[in-house]
Amino acid sequence: MIETGKLSATVYPRRQMHMLGRNPFKRMGETSLALVEEEDWLTAALIVRDERSWGLCCGAPTKRLASFLCSVHSILELAFERGFGMASVGENYVRLVGGDLVSSIITDTPSMRIEVLRRETVGRMHWHFRQPELSLFWFGKGAERLRATIDGRPVERRFPGKSKLAIFPAAIEIEGEWNVGPTLDYTVVFLNPSFVGERLQHAITNPTVAFEHDGLTRGLAELCREAASPDNVFNLMAEGWSIQALAHISRVSERSQQPSNELRGGLPGRSLRRLEEYVRNNLIQPICLAELSEIAGLSKRHFLRAFQESVGATPYNYVLSLRINEAKRRLLETEDSIVDVALATGFSHAQHFSTSFKKATGVTPSAFRQRCLS
Repeated sequence: MIETGKLSATVYPRRQMHMLGRNPFKRMGETSLALVEEEDWLTAALIVRDERSWGLCCGAPTKRLASFLCSVHSILELAFERGFGMASVGENYVRLVGGDLVSSIITDTPSMRIEVLRRETVGRMHWHFRQPELSLFWFGKGAERLRATIDGRPVERRFPGKSKLAIFPAAIEIEGEWNVGPTLDYTVVFLNPSFVGERLQHAITNPTVAFEHDGLTRGLAELCREAASPDNVFNLMAEGWSIQALAHISRVSERSQQPSNELRGGLPGRSLRRLEEYVRNNLIQPICLAELSEIAGLSKRHFLRAFQESVGATPYNYVLSLRINEAKRRLLETEDSIVDVALATGFSHAQHFSTSFKKATGVTPSAFRQRCLS
């Protein structure tokens, strides 16, 4: 047992993990941190219990235990200082996020709470989310693909171009994995349930993931700037933004429920799985549009349209993203040279690989390896 002020931490070996249940912190004290040890990795589950509860989950190498505890303790102190909560005690709400939280700006108002967050992670990032508020996410740098279940339904979404927004209704459950990194910047707005109920005649029940909306994006950008240094009229500004955003969210949600907005002409799941398998098995080889359209059994023109409707990216960008992801894996799990990684993932030479990798991730392959392994 480790105790630091308001924080108590217990390290559990992997063999005792089953004793904690699906939510490790549910059986703990008023304010506690559970550290589940698995080989050289620690997973933390943190809970603050008061009139409301607040949960956090993150991970770090065991060798960084001291700095990890310091970071988690700072977050806990912030939770007490701000007095914000995520759910009523005893309710089945959860917010577990992988990776390391490296920065956060959290601002509360009567109408909503805004969180501007940055996380760092290696490889895939686990996410389990179910909250009592209607939430709007704005994903920035680092968001690539989400594979998850939403209330038990499998979903896979990419976030190309400006399609960086997601709406999650109150009490809906999302659990899955993100392809991100190595840094993920995102903003989330939680709208006060009372505020929403007083202004909408109908509940928003339909999740909408990876969509574009210029009005919401502009408003979120301004809101983030204001939240960084709120003044004495910020609450008024936030209330006005919340009303406008709620109208936009309601319209987007209604349109996404209409059959006419479904992915008409999109590829069936079976075709998508065959295409992904083919690309992964042939990353080292040149892959052309004619080959992919033949696998799908469509003309090239029809295939292009159907593929973009289903995946949200062009075939070229899709293949490139799989090559970049495989390159990340090889950089972290092997000692192959940059040239060998480039050739093994289908790039013609190291310079082409480095340019494409930096454009996709923001760092060079060598910097990515050094940063993640340091």
